[in-house]
Order: sequence, then C-alpha cells, then structure tokens
Amino acid sequence: MKSLKAADFDEALQAFRAEDFNTAVAPFAREQGEILEFITGLGGELSEEDEVYLELTALTAWRLIKAAGFTAPPATRETMQALHLARLTRLDDLFRRHSKKHLIVAVMLELLDGHPQEEMARSAAVHALIPSAAKGGTVNDGQALLFIAVQTVFDALCGIAAPPELLAEYKDQPPRAWEGIRDLRVTEPSSDHTNRLMAEKSFTTIEEMNKFMQEKVNGKRLRVAPATPLQGAQDLIYRAMDCHNCYVREQLARQALEISQDCADAYNLLAEETADSSAQELELYTKAAEAGARALGGRLKEWSGELWGHLKARPYMRAKAGIAHALWETGSRDQAEAAYHELLRLNKNDNQGIRYTLLAFHAEKNELEKMDTLISGWAHDDVAAEWVYTKALTAFALGKPGATAALQAAFACNPHVPDYLLKDKEPPEDCYGDGITMGGADEAYSYADTFRKVWAETPGALVWMKTGRMVLAEARPGRNEPCPCGSGKKYKKCCGR
Repeated sequence: MKSLKAADFDEALQAFRAEDFNTAVAPFAREQGEILEFITGLGGELSEEDEVYLELTALTAWRLIKAAGFTAPPATRETMQALHLARLTRLDDLFRRHSKKHLIVAVMLELLDGHPQEEMARSAAVHALIPSAAKGGTVNDGQALLFIAVQTVFDALCGIAAPPELLAEYKDQPPRAWEGIRDLRVTEPSSDHTNRLMAEKSFTTIEEMNKFMQEKVNGKRLRVAPATPLQGAQDLIYRAMDCHNCYVREQLARQALEISQDCADAYNLLAEETADSSAQELELYTKAAEAGARALGGRLKEWSGELWGHLKARPYMRAKAGIAHALWETGSRDQAEAAYHELLRLNKNDNQGIRYTLLAFHAEKNELEKMDTLISGWAHDDVAAEWVYTKALTAFALGKPGATAALQAAFACNPHVPDYLLKDKEPPEDCYGDGITMGGADEAYSYADTFRKVWAETPGALVWMKTGRMVLAEARPGRNEPCPCGSGKKYKKCCGR
C-alpha cells in the first residue's frame, strides 16, 4: 500500500469539512457501516464535537486509502470491538509504566509504532490530542478516548488483525435491539432462519425433529444462507435491526431494494428513516404494501383473517398499519378508519394492537358510539386499561346496563388510572422505559394521556368515576364468584387474575 503523508490527511480533512456530510457519508456507510456503528456506540463517552471529528477522520482515511489503490477490508462489529479493547489494553500498560499525571502526547504516540499508515495515523492522533499536542502537555481522559477511537478506525481500515483471544470474547454476543419498523419483533430473524433450515427437511418422527432442532438451533444465533433474492434482501433488513446508526439503516434498506423490489420492510424502514412529511410516509408505505402483496401472491387471500400468524405476511401488515397512520396524520380520517378496520379483517387476533389505535382514533373526536361498537364486536378477553376503562366509559355515556360492573372490573385490572384521570399527577419514574406494565402506573399514565379528553368531555363521567372508586373499589367479588365484567367466567379466571 502506498504510504500516505500527514499533509495528505490534513488537506483531505479540510476538503471534507466543506462537503455536505450526508452526501459524503452515503458511500462510506455502504462499505464501512460497522465503523459508523462503532463511532455511534461511543455516544455518551465522546462529546458531540469529538464524535463529528471522528466521523470526519474515518471518512477522510477511508477515501485516502482507497485513492492510494488499497481496498480497505469491511469492518465487523466484533473486530472493531476487539481492536478497540486491544488499544485500550496497551494504553493501560502505558498508564502503569508512566504516571497518569505525566502521560504526555509523545508517550501516547508510542501506540502507533509499526502502523501500516504510521505518518497519517500520527497526524490524525495529533489532531485528536489538540490542544495538548500543541502545548506538549498531558492528556486527559476524553482526549485519550478519542485518540484510541481514531486509532481503532485506522487499524480497521488498514486491515490490522484483531487478537484472536479478544475476538473470541465477542463471538456469541447477542444482537442489539433497535426500536424501529413498527411491531417488528426481535424474534423474527431467528424464526425466519429456523424456517429456512427446516424448509427442505423431512422428519419421520417428532423425536427426530426435536433432536435436529437441539443440535442446530437451541442456544445458537442461527444463520442460514438466503435461497431467494427476497430472503437476501430481508437479511439486510435484519442487519438494519441490529444497527443504531440511521445512515447505516438507510443504506442497508436501499441495498435490500437493489436485491429485491419485493422487500416490503425496506420501504417500511425508509418510511420511518427518510420521510420528511406524512405525505412521503404514505407514498413509501404504499410502495411497501404493493411489494408485500407481490411477495405473497395468492397467499394474501388464502391467509386472510390470520395474516400475522405467517411470518412472510408481517412486512405487508406493517405497511398497511403505516398507511393507516399516515392517512390519519394527513387528515384523511375516513380513509384512515377504513384502513384500520381492514387490518382487523386481515388479522382477527389483532396482534398489532390496531383496536387500541382505533379507540384512540375515535376518542379524539368523542365518537362514543363507534368506540362502543368496536368494543362490543371484540370476541376475546382483554384486560388492557385502554379496553376496560373505555368499555366502562361508553357503557356509562350510552346508558347501557352493566356500566357499574364494567367500572368495577376496570378498577380491578388497573387501580392507578383514576389517579391520573382525576388529578394532574406526575408520570411515574419508569414511564418511559422499554415497555408497559399491565396493571401498572405507567400503563395508567399512558391511558390517561390519550383518553383524558374524551372522559372530560363526557358529562358526569369523571364524577361517576370518583364516586365509583370510593364505593366500588372495596366491593370486589370473591375469587369464585362471577366476574362483574359480564364475561360469564369466575372472577379469579378473568379480571381477578
């Protein structure tokens, strides 16, 4: 590889500062997404200014190394982490040999001895250590972290091998969870790859199948090569699930569409990541639904009513939910309502929770009759606060029998809701965590936040709740008595669970 000078790096770094960052990062994200992932993973440890500098350094080094005729090997997360740990280990050794108080720039640069691009790496390191480098002073913790991060990037781009013993530490690390693509469960990649593995197998006994699964699947992060372009594209979406960097996710989605135009989740991801308006969301989700319909073909009609139960249909269902939400946001209420009801028709078990969305949709306009029709038409048990409290409200507002019993059942399911509906109570500390606790204060706050308006606008509803809590909260039925919600089950088997 051609030896690059410090002046080359300095000149290129200045040129990059004048470029549009989003445009510059796109080709880099395509080839070196894991490096961007690594930089993002340092978030919270680096200042925003240092993170931007590190990204610019990575882009500059990558482009210079390519210009010199050397193709940098694609980084992997495991390699990046192992290289980083190796650098930190060497830095710790320096700290032991030199008093931290006297750790100076010259000592830090000992880490770079023998680097394939030593002069360019030293130039980047000095930039990272300014102003200490300019003053010949000591290095603080923040500068040391940025210094090590810069060298990790250079190591990866130059193909330096990570110590095998450190790589072994990261071999079986679990995937990261990304809160993206609405309702995409982290179990889907595992289920998909298991289905691929089982597709061509023919077992004569259940014991034979269980033995195979024990050997190939249990306790392992299964990976099965794609058999079709669509599977290959979906694998890129699974990789995007494991990424935090928006540039990387977007690039992976666009690569997926280059492999297969029928990858609905690629359009779903782009709708979440790139749309600047509800109209753009609607356009992308519509393309996603069209792609999902093409991928399903005749199975779309065959599986109607139970679509979510089929893994291949979930990208389509996510797209349809995205369309309904975008229609709502653009003010097309009638179309949005029809789209939500179509989702309930396509999947009668409503694994996506569309019924709750519809309740909130109708609550916004105080459409109590429609809320009651939705609740009355649901054939399954439901103890969510959205359901039981709204059921009590509509029964009260419409003068239906059983309103009092419904309110009592609601108190039994979540006794915290009145605290948030009747007074301006602060949200619980764990309200913004990873999930909602059924029957918990966080669920109660979430319900009140969405349905406070419809309760307040229903004459007498809040007074009825306040009185009902005082009179009814203590009058709970025995465990073996009929449940007051009217299900016909014993209280212990229903709302008293």
